[in-house]
Amino acid sequence: MIANYVTEAQVKTPQSSPKSVLTQVVGLTDVEINYSRPSARGRAIMGDLVPFGKLWRTGANENTTISFSDDVVIDGKTLKKGKYSLYTIPKAGSWEIIFYTTTDNWGNPEKWDEIM
Repeated sequence: MIANYVTEAQVKTPQSSPKSVLTQVVGLTDVEINYSRPSARGRAIMGDLVPFGKLWRTGANENTTISFSDDVVIDGKTLKKGKYSLYTIPKAGSWEIIFYTTTDNWGNPEKWDEIM
């Protein structure tokens, strides 16, 4: 008697740009950051794939977002509680961070409502 068996196996591989969520209480304020980390895959990311001195929709896949449960003060300016997209301008020695109120944007915004 000959028996024929067919099997299938699916290997779950990691995403090329893994998503992460960081939740932290800072003082009395809940802060949550949702982001996907760009996978290098042998490439130089900062200064190459993401050029220095140019606006970057921070992260991979979709907008990186940050939310605050209370108003916060950043660099001496008040940022109202809520959820924001993070855009950055990376430089070799420092980064400029831009908080943006539209959180479902894809790519860089055509019209800015920069609040900080």
